[in-house]
Amino acid sequence: MPFRLANIAGRAALCDTTHWFDLESMTKGAFSADVMAAIARSGELHSIDLTEHTPSGALAEADFAAAVPAPRNCFAIGLNYLSHAAESNMELPAAPLTFTKFPSCVAGPNDDVVLNSTFGDYEVELVVVIGRTSRNVAEADAWSCVAGLTGGQDISDR
Repeated sequence: MPFRLANIAGRAALCDTTHWFDLESMTKGAFSADVMAAIARSGELHSIDLTEHTPSGALAEADFAAAVPAPRNCFAIGLNYLSHAAESNMELPAAPLTFTKFPSCVAGPNDDVVLNSTFGDYEVELVVVIGRTSRNVAEADAWSCVAGLTGGQDISDR
């Protein structure tokens, strides 16, 4: 059964289309409530059948927090699509422009983002969550390192 891993009020949870299930409770402690630990063990989550468990709550009432609350690193790719380069009046780079974001900049979907200037800029981003230590991974094996995908909002205080 498909599921989504979520951070509900600081606890790892699995979600179906309408409910969430507290991971630590439903696995009787085999998994901890720690979201980062669940991400590191994301491959093992596929063996859990949500239909065998009672939901902890409804998604409509869930207190969602940052999907990846304490990332070790945050890398971003700039000018990663043609129309963005065009609107910025910039040429497409020969190689991807990679830059970092501070892991402390991660906020949850309902958290306030305080801007200190009169101009903020934002864009929606596809976030690829790498679930395990990876180095020199062949392109054909890249998806084996991915714990999941989520949406992100890149907000700049200009």
